[in-house]
Amino acid sequence: MLRQHALIIGLVIAVTIHAYDELVLAIAMPTITEELNGFEWYGLAFASYLLTTLIGVVWAGQDTDRRGPLRIFLIGYVAFGFGLVLAGFAQSMEALMIGRALQGLGGGISWTVAFATINLAYEPLQRPKMIAVLDVAWIVPSLLAPIIGGYFVDHLDWRWIFLSQIPILLVAAALLYPRLKRLDKSVNEQQSLPSVNKIHSALWLASLCALILYVSNQALSWQWVLLIPGLWLMRRPFLALMPDNFFSLSNMLTLVLVVHGIVFICFYGLEIFLPIATTKIHDMDAVDTGILIGVGACTWCLASFLQAKISARLNASTSLAIGFGMFLIGTLLFIASNHFPENSEFNGPTTMSLAMLYLAMAVAAFGSGMAFNTCVTAAMASTQKGTEGATSTSLGIISSLSIGLISGVGGAVLNLGERQALATSVTLDTIWVLTAVCALSVCFVFVPKIRRLEINAKAQ
Repeated sequence: MLRQHALIIGLVIAVTIHAYDELVLAIAMPTITEELNGFEWYGLAFASYLLTTLIGVVWAGQDTDRRGPLRIFLIGYVAFGFGLVLAGFAQSMEALMIGRALQGLGGGISWTVAFATINLAYEPLQRPKMIAVLDVAWIVPSLLAPIIGGYFVDHLDWRWIFLSQIPILLVAAALLYPRLKRLDKSVNEQQSLPSVNKIHSALWLASLCALILYVSNQALSWQWVLLIPGLWLMRRPFLALMPDNFFSLSNMLTLVLVVHGIVFICFYGLEIFLPIATTKIHDMDAVDTGILIGVGACTWCLASFLQAKISARLNASTSLAIGFGMFLIGTLLFIASNHFPENSEFNGPTTMSLAMLYLAMAVAAFGSGMAFNTCVTAAMASTQKGTEGATSTSLGIISSLSIGLISGVGGAVLNLGERQALATSVTLDTIWVLTAVCALSVCFVFVPKIRRLEINAKAQ
């Protein structure tokens, strides 16, 4: 019993660190880019983490099936630890980017190992409870990470965001190593080894995506010609990681996978660039920005739980229409807040503009959480028995890729605005209009397709 408790505590810490590390950077990035003179790297700093997370997820899944969890666990934790040290002592944005890439690789590995270990260490009746515990380990950092990060930035130093994680990482490693070593021996060594094609596909996909994002963040030049072959080359490795006939969009699974990606493009397109608006337009400090983002995390979770309760009475197409409709309202409120007159008597937002920001975040996050739960539920319901792991991997890949893409594209828009000397509000409006267009595509393109499939399913 004590061993089981130590195992789940170690897994909870592992997932918590990954969640915290992924969520906390948004608060600190305006300060980091100013100190390291790297505003043009703003979006790529997020993208580097998420693209290597994609590699880590695929690599860890296959290596755990092949050898057990111990070897890949050690690789992931070493990579994550080196990434924390490198980012914590970074003197340039390039060093920070490398550190974040290593953290993303290690974080993707640790997340995958945690959920795979649940399957290896617990009986089927125990697994739902253990998975729920790990879900809580993700929710809590989503509430606290922005506030903690804001405190570090305002009162200590942004470097402590990374360095403070190292002792916690060592505690998790000490708890997990002996338990995973025992599980490693229980893995059937004679099982057929999986193909490495998916790992190669993940590497190719992340590398090509990184190249495209890097080129698009540069000033307009001959290098932009590389975007066309880069996008064409991404097609094959991407399809290798997705269900068959993905681009046909002819069944429920492929449709909701695409919509799942749009959920992350929309919400993270708001959240990642929100600290620029709060600090540069509304003169809010990092702690207040963290509280604002924490409100979004709360309403996202509330919507997800509510959708889980009413899903039996509300079909997927209706839920998605409501969710993306709410996101659109929140986005319009954010755009309006960028142009709301501030109080000239003191530095900071007026009560009205502050209320508008909180309302915008609550509404947009609620709609996104509702759409997220709908997509995951519909995807798993449309999955053939025995392929649940493949669908889970596809969901993880699409979410990481989507956040990485909107980070890079948004960063390119910011850089273009800087070069053209545009107002910050104009560049942010452009990014948020792009997310609104993506949301509209769901409402007017994907929701009707999903509704037709639902009607056909009822008729059969």
